[in-house]
Amino acid sequence: MAEKILQVVVLDIQNANTSDNDAIVQVYSKNGIFSLLAKGVNKSESKNRVNLQIGSLVEIEYFQARLNNKVSLLKKATLISDIDYSNRFNLIFIQKAVNLLKHFPKPYYTLFETYVNCLNYLGLGKNSMLYTYLLAHTLNYFGLDVNVNKCCECNSPSNLCDFKFYKGGFLCGNHMSEQRWTKELKSIYYMYNDLKIFLQICISKVNQTIFYELNKYLEENGIYLN
Repeated sequence: MAEKILQVVVLDIQNANTSDNDAIVQVYSKNGIFSLLAKGVNKSESKNRVNLQIGSLVEIEYFQARLNNKVSLLKKATLISDIDYSNRFNLIFIQKAVNLLKHFPKPYYTLFETYVNCLNYLGLGKNSMLYTYLLAHTLNYFGLDVNVNKCCECNSPSNLCDFKFYKGGFLCGNHMSEQRWTKELKSIYYMYNDLKIFLQICISKVNQTIFYELNKYLEENGIYLN
């Protein structure tokens, strides 16, 4: 086995059949989802157990299995993110986000980076917007990405006054179906371009609208993530 170091998000921990003290840890990384055998992690004095918190960003040192049907072996886990698990809204976000990430077994660095970015703003009263942001960045994985810089019909960057997920993104005055509220348009734009500004300008009502349209767009394409 070759030793490697990688940043991962902890998705699940289940008891292993090798020993009562061992566990199988499922993680999400830029390389997709994989599992590790964590020996002795169920012991009360295990340092690795303390650092393996569901939904947290962790740096792991591990021995990678040479065969696809074998499980890699965890050597050391170091906690990177600092999540306040006493905040029930954080718990709700983590539960939903982890369930979402489990739908992406193959490598998709964009989503990994997006989730890590969410952790920087967790617990600031914007968790529902963070989840919408996370969900929005799943589209490209399914080939459903939208144009957020130009009209999806004529490529004009001017007079963008409508947005439809099912049509492919922003629409200019010549191709719009309806004039949308400027705050909605700005929120959608920054949702894909700058998380910090998105959280500053988006309000609850707008977030609910975007989430509904986004989720509907996914479901209309046979994708159920929530």
